[in-house]
Amino acid sequence: MKISEQTTYPAVVGHILVTLRKQMQLEQAEVAQKVGLSQSTWSRVEKGQSALTVDQLAKAARALSTSPGEILKHADATREKLAAMNVRVWDERPERAGQQALAIIGGAVLAFLIAKAFSK
Repeated sequence: MKISEQTTYPAVVGHILVTLRKQMQLEQAEVAQKVGLSQSTWSRVEKGQSALTVDQLAKAARALSTSPGEILKHADATREKLAAMNVRVWDERPERAGQQALAIIGGAVLAFLIAKAFSK
């Protein structure tokens, strides 16, 4: 039985946040402070291990000179590209998706897809 490649929507959003932060040449601690989170919590958000509230997403977008809608637009476009590559994107983190064991795709693949999406 082949295990298909999978990831989570929070992981996709996290990689988009990393891309935006690096484009702005900001450190994690700078963005975390503007959002009202610790650097370690922001790190978990970027890794897809934690999700932002709507208020936090708005603050993060402001800190990254964009809008929450643009962040989610990029996340949805990335989800579609991953689906075209037969990669399943779960809406919830594994512990909330019925404790299923997921084979999370590598960050390099997500980073590549997101960079490609931003370049268009």
